[in-house]
Amino acid sequence: MVRSILLRGFDQDMANLIGEHMAASHTKFIHGATPSKLTRESEDGPITVTFNTADGEQTAEYDTVLFAIGRYAVSAGLNLANAGVVAENNGKFKVNE
Repeated sequence: MVRSILLRGFDQDMANLIGEHMAASHTKFIHGATPSKLTRESEDGPITVTFNTADGEQTAEYDTVLFAIGRYAVSAGLNLANAGVVAENNGKFKVNE
C-alpha cells in the first residue's frame, strides 16, 4: 500500500523505475491506501489485510506483506572505520564526487 508516492525523498524518476520493475515482478501495489490491521488465522495461512481507501474500508488476503516504513541509517556497530568508510553522526555515509 502506497499512501502517496513510492520512496518519498528519493529521485522520483528512479523511484518510479523501481516501482515499475517491482510491479513487473508481480509485486502488487495499492495506491492511496493505509493499512489498519493484519490478521492470520494459522501460522502458515494467508495474511488478511484490512485497509482504508477513499472508497472506505476494504480487506484482501496475501501470502506476503512487506513493510518499508522508514529509512534510518543503522550503521553503528559495523566497524566501518576499519574498512575506511566514514559515517556522519546520523550514520549515513560521507562520500566525495
